Amino acid sequence: PLDIELGSGFGDWIVTQARAKTDRNFIAVELRSDRVAQTFSRAMMEKERMRNLCCVGAEASSFLRDHIRKKCVSTIFVNHPEPPTQTYGIDDSILNAISEGGDEPGHMLASNLLVIAGECLKPGSGRLIIVTDNRYYGRLICATLVKVMKMKSHGNKFKPIVLKEEDGFVVNESFEENVSMFEGQPDDSIGH
Repeated sequence: PLDIELGSGFGDWIVTQARAKTDRNFIAVELRSDRVAQTFSRAMMEKERMRNLCCVGAEASSFLRDHIRKKCVSTIFVNHPEPPTQTYGIDDSILNAISEGGDEPGHMLASNLLVIAGECLKPGSGRLIIVTDNRYYGRLICATLVKVMKMKSHGNKFKPIVLKEEDGFVVNESFEENVSMFEGQPDDSIGH
């Protein structure tokens, strides 16, 4: 299985995952070269070199589009992406316009990346897991995902999952197209 983390930062999360799940292959994708170097160093300084982690310096959407085969990725993780601003997503009218196909602010999880990510995921079993602690950005991401799901040629790539209350998740907000924003602590129950 192949798992990819987009915007992997300094590699804390993905190095831990690669160390714990040696039966899976991981790719850490990060734009900033200093962070790529930090992740690579962290992986290579292990007692046993990690053979299941690849570190890539690239912009996320072009990397997925140009270097990953379609329908081959098990999971794409995005952990705490940088929002375009701290409060973009507070205005419902802007979010509604985006979900209806309107313009989006520049950010990593814009509709073009979501379309490409959907094409890379294994049909029926591939998952896109986004974790953020910024409620406003979470709302913007959900509105953007609704926009993609309404696209006839791309929307069927995503099937919403339902997280369970007994696993510590509650629906924070619901959107069209069965898109929901959950609140809870990401853990193994979602493959995190």
